[in-house]
Amino acid sequence: MNAYKSIYAAAASGAVLVTVNRRLARTLHDGYARRQQSRGCQVWEQPAIFTLETWLRRCLAALGEEGRLLTPAQSDCLWQQMIRTDLDKHDLGLMQVQATSRLAAQAHRLVSDAQCVGQCAVSSPLFDLSPEHQAFLRWQSAYLLYCEQKGWLDTAALTGHIIQALSTGNIFAPSKFIFLGFDELNPVQTCLQQQLEALGTTVEVVVPESAPEVELDCYSCRDEMSEILAAAKWARQQLEDQVGTVAVVVPDLARLQGAVERIFRRELQRSLFPQRVAAQTFNVSLGNPLHQQGMVATALELLGVGYSVELDTISYLLRSPWLAGGVTEAGARAQLERWLRQQNVREISLSALIKLCRQRGDSPRSFTQLLLLLRDARSKTSFNSLSKSAPRSLVQWGDHFNQLLQQAGWPGERALTSEDFQTLSAWRDKLLPALAELSAVHPATDRSTALNLLRKLAMEQLFQPKAQDDRLQVTGILETAGLHFDALWVMGLTDQVLPGRVQHNPFLPVELQRQHRMPHSSVQHENDFAKLTMQRLISAAPQVVLSYPCRDGDMSLRPSPFMFAHLPDDYTVVAVDEDMTPEAKLIDLESLVDEVGVALNPAEAPHEVQGGTAIIKEQALCPFRAYAHYRLKVRALESPQAGFDSRLRGDLVHKVLERFWSQITSHQQLCALSAVELEQLLAKLTQKVLEQVELNEQATELLAIEQQRLTALIVDWLQQFEQLRTPFTVVAVEQRKKITLGALVLTAVPDRVDCLPDNGGQVVIDYKSGAVSNGDLVGAQLLEPQLPIYALKGFDGGQGQVVAVTFAQLRVGECAFKGVAASDGIIAGVKSVEKSLAAKRDIYDWAALLADWEQQLERLASEFAAGQAQVLPVKVSACQFCDLSGLCRIAARDGEE
Repeated sequence: MNAYKSIYAAAASGAVLVTVNRRLARTLHDGYARRQQSRGCQVWEQPAIFTLETWLRRCLAALGEEGRLLTPAQSDCLWQQMIRTDLDKHDLGLMQVQATSRLAAQAHRLVSDAQCVGQCAVSSPLFDLSPEHQAFLRWQSAYLLYCEQKGWLDTAALTGHIIQALSTGNIFAPSKFIFLGFDELNPVQTCLQQQLEALGTTVEVVVPESAPEVELDCYSCRDEMSEILAAAKWARQQLEDQVGTVAVVVPDLARLQGAVERIFRRELQRSLFPQRVAAQTFNVSLGNPLHQQGMVATALELLGVGYSVELDTISYLLRSPWLAGGVTEAGARAQLERWLRQQNVREISLSALIKLCRQRGDSPRSFTQLLLLLRDARSKTSFNSLSKSAPRSLVQWGDHFNQLLQQAGWPGERALTSEDFQTLSAWRDKLLPALAELSAVHPATDRSTALNLLRKLAMEQLFQPKAQDDRLQVTGILETAGLHFDALWVMGLTDQVLPGRVQHNPFLPVELQRQHRMPHSSVQHENDFAKLTMQRLISAAPQVVLSYPCRDGDMSLRPSPFMFAHLPDDYTVVAVDEDMTPEAKLIDLESLVDEVGVALNPAEAPHEVQGGTAIIKEQALCPFRAYAHYRLKVRALESPQAGFDSRLRGDLVHKVLERFWSQITSHQQLCALSAVELEQLLAKLTQKVLEQVELNEQATELLAIEQQRLTALIVDWLQQFEQLRTPFTVVAVEQRKKITLGALVLTAVPDRVDCLPDNGGQVVIDYKSGAVSNGDLVGAQLLEPQLPIYALKGFDGGQGQVVAVTFAQLRVGECAFKGVAASDGIIAGVKSVEKSLAAKRDIYDWAALLADWEQQLERLASEFAAGQAQVLPVKVSACQFCDLSGLCRIAARDGEE
C-alpha cells in the first residue's frame, strides 16, 4: 500500500521497526514481500520488523539470558503462591485469589513502567496506604525477592533490563529505530527511546500516512444487533464493488464476537457474487479460547473422566469424532447412547458401564476399549511403582496426559483439515509446553490439580486459525493501530466507549496513578486517549463510516462526543433501519410451504404400520408429530431423571395390574380377599415386577420406597374403586389384536376388558398414571382415540357389545374413573352419553357417539396414510411434552408471525 511506502523503504535500508501488535507486524511483512516481488526480486533479506515484545526477547537472547524470563503463566502462578502464603500468614481468607493475582500483577507492571522515568514509590509518606495497598507491598516484595533468589527475570522488568544492557554496551544499538502504530508511548517505552537516542540511534515514532481526503458518513442504529446487521450489509456491498481491503471495527468484540460472526456470515452468504465476497473466510482478529475447539474440548473431557461418569460426559465422548472409532462406529455409538438413555442412566461407575456394554452384546468395540483404558488409567499410575496418590511434577503429568490421549486414538481417525492441524499444533507446541514450564515454579502435585492447571491454560490460550482472506477484517479498536484500509466502518461509538471509564487499580493509591498518568487513571487521560484513537481511525481509510446504537434494551445510549469532532457543523446523522442500509442491495428469498409428506401407496392398502393406536392419537394432536415419529422414525433422545421417572412408574402400574388380574379374574374374587390378603398379594406381585425391571443405580437405592408407594397406590385403587363396582368378570388382559382402520392395520392392546354378567356388555379399561380429561374423549376433537377404537372394534373373550370405555386414572390423591357409558350405573362416576360433554354437540346416545368416533377415526387414519404432516398442534398443551420442537421450530414460526 502507498500508506506504507516510506516504512518499506526504511526497512530495506536496515532500520529496526517495532510494531504495537502482531497484526501490524504481519501486515508489514506481507506487504514488504509483495513489494519485493513486484520489483522482480526472487530472494531478499528478511526485514527487521517485530512487535516490541519480540524485539525485547531477541535482545535478551543476544545476552544469552532467554531462559531467565518468566512466562505469563509462570508469573501468574508465582503471584498466586505469594498471595496465598501471605493470607495464611496473616490468617486471612480470600475467595478470588486468581482475579486478585491478576490485579496485583497489573499494579506491579504499572509501577515498574513508571519507575523507569522517575521515582514511583507506593510506600511514599505522601500517600495514605489502605490495607489493600499494604498487602500489595508485601506480595510484591515477596515476589521480587523470590525471583531474585531464583535468578528469574519478571516480564514487567524486561524493558528496563534491556535498557540497562544498552547503557552498559552489552547490546549494540541499531542505527535507526522506528516505533510504528503506537498512539502514545508509555513511560517505559519513552525511557527506551531516550536511551537509544543517547547512544546515537535515530528514533522515529511513525503513524502511517492518512488519506488526503476522507469520505465520512455517520449513522445511528436502533440497537447493537441492527447496527451489526447494517455493518454486515455495508461490508457485503463494498466487497461486491471490489473497493479493496474492508474493515469493520467492533469496540466490544470480545462480548459480541459470536453475534458478529453469525450475522456477518449469514449476510455475506446472500451475495450474488460469491467469488468477490469472503463469506466463510473473513478475518476476525479476536480468537477463541483454545478449550472451545472441538479437538481440545474432547481431550480435556476425556482426561477429566473419574471413577464414575455422568451421562452428559458419556454422550459427549460417544459423539466425538476425535477419538478412535468416532467415525466408523458413529452409528453403533448413537444406538448405545439411545439405549443408555432408555435405561435412565444418569451417573454410573466406569466398571458398571463396562459391564452394561458387555451385557448388551452389540456395543461398539472401540468405545468399550476406551472405557477399559480410562478405568485402568484411574486405578494405577504410569510412573514407576508409585501409588496413584503420590504427587508428581507437571512435566510427568503432561507426558501422562499425552500418552493417555494417544492410547485413546486422539485426535481421531479422519483426515485433519488445515484448522485441525493448527489446533493440534497449538496443543502440542503451546499448551503442553506451557504446562511443563510451570514445573519451574509449581511444586509436584496430584492429577486433579495438574488437570485443572491444563484447563486454565487452555482457557487463557487464544486460538485463531491463520486467515485465509484479508479482504474483510473484523477487529477491535486497538488491533487497527497502524493499519490502513480502503473502506472502514467503526461501530459502537457511544459515550460509554469513547471516552472509556476511569478504572483505578485497587492496589495502588489513586493519587499515585494520576500523578504518573497511568492508563484509565483520570478523565483527562481517557479524553486524550479517545481523541488520539478517533484521529487514528478517521485517518485509516479514504472511506469511513461511524455509527452508534441508540438503545441497549430499555436504556437510551448517546453517541461519543469525539465522533462529531471531525464532522462539519451542518452534518446530519442518518438513521438506519435494521433491515435496510443505504444503497445496500437486498436479495429476495423464496419461501416454500411443504406440509405433505410421502403418502402410503393406495394400491397396497391396507398398510400394516407399527405404533398401534398411538399413531392416531398423535395425528389428532399434531400431524407433523405423527409423521415424524411413525413415518420418519425420528425421536429426540430421552433425558434420564433421578430415581423412577413418570414413564417407568406408568409401566410398573400396568405390569402389576396385569399380573393381579391374571390371578384375580372377577369382582367376586376381588371382594373375597381380606384387606391383609390383598395387601400381601400386591406386595408380592410388586416385588416380582421390580425384580425384573432393569434399574439405574439411583433407582435401585429407592427400590424399597417405590415398592411401598406402588403397593399402597394399587391397594387404595382396588379398595376404593374396583370393589365398589357392580359385579364383573375380567375376560382379557393386555390382549393383542390387529384391527383395520381405514387404510391402516394397527395392533391394539387394551389394558383390560371386563364383561358384565347382567347384559353381557363389555367395559374396556385403560390405565393412566397421568391426568386425563373426559373432554379429550367426547369433546369436539377426539384426542384420546384408543378407547373409541376398542369400542368400535370389540374384542374376543366376550360376546357382548362394548357398552362403556373408561380410563382408570391412578394418581396419588387423584384416583378416578373417567370415561363414557351407554347408560348410567355401569361404572360409578362414569356418565352416560346424554349426560356427558357429547351432549353439547347434539350427541345423546351410544350409537350416535360410536358413529361420531368412527367418522373422526377414519379421517385421522386417512390423513396419516395421505402423508399429511402440517405443523398444526390442536392446542398449546400439545407441545408441552413434545420432543420435536427443535425440528418443527414452531416457536420460531410463532415468533415471526
